Amino acid sequence: MDLAHCTSIHSCTGDPGYPGLVKITVQTYDCTGCKSTAEGGLVITIDDDSEATQPCTTSGLDNADKRDYDNGNLAEFLANEDNGMEACQYANVNFNIKSGAATWTGEGTWTGPTSKALCFYFFDKTQPFYPIFNCCDLKEAALTNGMTTELTNCHQCNDYDTC
Repeated sequence: MDLAHCTSIHSCTGDPGYPGLVKITVQTYDCTGCKSTAEGGLVITIDDDSEATQPCTTSGLDNADKRDYDNGNLAEFLANEDNGMEACQYANVNFNIKSGAATWTGEGTWTGPTSKALCFYFFDKTQPFYPIFNCCDLKEAALTNGMTTELTNCHQCNDYDTC
C-alpha cells in the first residue's frame, strides 16, 4: 500500500501528525442469501468518545472487484481505494475507538464472528506500520437489511492473535 503521498495524517516536513485510519477489516462468519456482486456492505460509524476528534461514518463498505462478505472471509477496506470508507478515510480517531455502530445494507443475513468482527488500523509515521489497532465485537452478530447493532468490547491491540 502506498502511503508516501502527503495527506492530513502526516506532514511533508516530517511531523508525524495524527494517527489516521488507513484500513478497516470485516470478518464474516456467514452470509445467508447475500448477493455475490453489488453486496451493499456494512455502514460503520466509529467514535473514540473524546472531544479532540470527530466520529466518522462509512458508506456501504464494498470492494467492487471482489466478494467481501462470503462465509469465513476477512475483507480489507483500504483508505486509498474506492470502497466506501468515505468520511472514515484517514480519519483521526486517536488510536482509540470506544464505540460505534454497524448497519447491514445488503441482501440476506450477514453474521459476524463472536469476537473481532471489525478491526481498525492506523498509520503512524513514527512507528512500524500498524503498530496499534483497535478491534470491536458486535452486540448482535446477525444483521438483516437495514438492521443496526452497537460495537462492543472495543479495545486496542498490538498483536492480532493475543488481542
